[in-house]
Amino acid sequence: MADLGNASEMIYQDMIYRVSDDQWDTLLLAVPKLNVRERRAFEAVLYVLRTATPWADLPEDLNVSGRTAWNKHQFWSKEGLWEFMLELFLATLEPPVRHRLERDMARAELVSSRSHGRQKRSRVLESLSSDSVSIPVDALI
Repeated sequence: MADLGNASEMIYQDMIYRVSDDQWDTLLLAVPKLNVRERRAFEAVLYVLRTATPWADLPEDLNVSGRTAWNKHQFWSKEGLWEFMLELFLATLEPPVRHRLERDMARAELVSSRSHGRQKRSRVLESLSSDSVSIPVDALI
């Protein structure tokens, strides 16, 4: 039974930052400024937001540099696209996976803000839609 749990966890880990062709097509159709070549950067941003991994420490299998991923995230944020892209991606996930990803992202934001000496409200939680599950901060610690 432990093997099944580990297999399920590995599937979740990969599913969270690997975007399927259908998910990417949905994003491409909905976001005119999105380029087909930006898929790896989007996946890298998801990875960083879920794990609180520093941009410079992205795994090589993402096939994008941390600098490129960071630049894309900054561009999408400044253009007002990131929140929409994230919400659109989250909408493609099954509810249990979506809620787990939201929880992981909120936890990673908390870890990241603490490691940088900042106490601020989670930007990730603010970017999620009002129909998202509300997670008390105490539950994340």
